[in-house]
Amino acid sequence: MLTLPDKFLVQLAINAGRKRLSRQTGFVHHCYENPAAHTETIPFFENAAFAYALLQSRLSEQMLEGIALLERLLKFEVEGEFPVYLHEYPLCRHPYFFTQLKPIFQGVLRGFAQVLSKELRATIRRILEQEREVAPLKPSTSPAVLAAQLLRHHVETPEEYLEKLEEAEKLWHPTLKLYLGPQRQERREPEVTLLDLLMGQRYGAYSTRAVQDHPVHLLAALVPQQKPVEILSSATHCKTSQGLFWGDGESLVSFEMWENGVATLPELLPGERDSGIELSFYCNQRAERQILVDEKKSTTFQLGQKIEIISADQRVTLIFSLEEGEGQFFGHIVHGNRPNQIGASKFEAYDWRIALRTISRTSACKIRVVLKTASAALSWDLLDE
Repeated sequence: MLTLPDKFLVQLAINAGRKRLSRQTGFVHHCYENPAAHTETIPFFENAAFAYALLQSRLSEQMLEGIALLERLLKFEVEGEFPVYLHEYPLCRHPYFFTQLKPIFQGVLRGFAQVLSKELRATIRRILEQEREVAPLKPSTSPAVLAAQLLRHHVETPEEYLEKLEEAEKLWHPTLKLYLGPQRQERREPEVTLLDLLMGQRYGAYSTRAVQDHPVHLLAALVPQQKPVEILSSATHCKTSQGLFWGDGESLVSFEMWENGVATLPELLPGERDSGIELSFYCNQRAERQILVDEKKSTTFQLGQKIEIISADQRVTLIFSLEEGEGQFFGHIVHGNRPNQIGASKFEAYDWRIALRTISRTSACKIRVVLKTASAALSWDLLDE
């Protein structure tokens, strides 16, 4: 069944395209590898998505613009395949690139066949009917991959789409408007992906960061429209196996393996690398945030001391202790970036790093952490508890 576009998302896509549209080339410019160099490259996918958004606007002038853009893009076809960037033509280096493009071509043909020229309709039909190797569905490793899989299910297996969407909802907190699995950090906030827009449309509520200008908005018109689902929870924070989330993109996370609040340190003792630091927690760095140790300002701490992270909307407490084994440890509170940080130079830091450094210890050693908020104690439990 063909679903109608969400007008808000269509306009979001058009606004993003207009901002990146070159007067000289008439194409949208964007670079995956280096967004700062977006004026130099022309991606096929984002341009096709922009053309699709123009068609979905249903405004005659924009629809004609979208058709003209599609006709120009299809000149870069190489036996049913397309280059990732136009300057790579005739090289088509991505073997499964058409999997991304298929929803656009299908949507154009199903929704706008009557306004396309006979030649353009025939070209799109031929491209869609061409036999090609199907891209494998790999396990989701990020919100971006999960969103791409959902869109693919919507196109290829619509009978499974709602089932897959309900599974994805287990990894989404509708009140916090946040993905709860491992994800990249973009400066002081979680990276905005198509999942932010898809789930925002699903629940009828978008996070502040999700609607600020971002290259992912170029794909916003691909999100299928559905009747919004009611948000039942009013929780102000959420705990997962990775950490604690609250507010608008706020988090306190660790990338070590914790089981019921306990981390088992490797048998191999740390060397000089990273100055012996074996455990770290990362928290968004904000101007109004304070970090206290036993109610005093400090940049160091010991096991058993109370570390408080204080902001306007939350107070979080961390206490480390030795659960098993023997050793000496020293804590540091410094500026740093979490391992999955993007968009930062080596001279920029967007997080507080609360790190525990090993001075000496036995090979068998376990560290416990107790995490509390101002209202309740939290323990490290499984995500789907």
